[in-house]
Amino acid sequence: MATDPEREAAALVQSLRKSGGKRADLRGVCLKNKDLADITLSGANLENADLSGSRLIGCGLAYVNLTRANLSNCVLDGAFAQKACFKRALLNGVRMREGILDSADFTDAVAEGLMLADMTAIRVNFGRANLKNAKFLDVGLSLSSFAKADASGADFSKSRLHDVSFARCNLEGSNFTKAELYGAKLATARLEGAQFNGAKYDARTKWKGEPPRGSKFVRKPDA
Repeated sequence: MATDPEREAAALVQSLRKSGGKRADLRGVCLKNKDLADITLSGANLENADLSGSRLIGCGLAYVNLTRANLSNCVLDGAFAQKACFKRALLNGVRMREGILDSADFTDAVAEGLMLADMTAIRVNFGRANLKNAKFLDVGLSLSSFAKADASGADFSKSRLHDVSFARCNLEGSNFTKAELYGAKLATARLEGAQFNGAKYDARTKWKGEPPRGSKFVRKPDA
């Protein structure tokens, strides 16, 4: 038998499906393990909300406020998040495939095991985020920052990391196999144990000392 909170959550999901959630005040709501696919939440305030385990496939998340929200183990495949705020959010185990991140802010987020794959991300701020063992697989990630983040053990295989700053980022044990690092800033990053087999870099790429073994200099990268 459904409890009152469960009935309230079900009613809220039904309302969002019927009327949408644009600019809705949803602070602190509990929508755990719910199917929220294709719901537009643009401009909504979901600060401190609990969305853990929910499916947000194809959701519109432009300008959404998810500060300190719990999205652990959520699926965001195909979501569009322009200028979305994920500051201090809990994002452990989140999966996002074929989505778009544009000017999103993940400052101080906890996102161990996060997986972004086959997607585009531009001007994203991962400053001071916990990205241990995160996966950025075949991601077009440009003009973004991982300043002071902990991305130890992260996998950036085959990603296009153009003009990305890793200033004072912990990248120990990370994997950059076949990644493109054109214009990347790695001079102050911690790279002990990181792998760069087949990774490409250009004259703008900044290293501390010599480029790592296995990486390849490209004089004129393709546009």
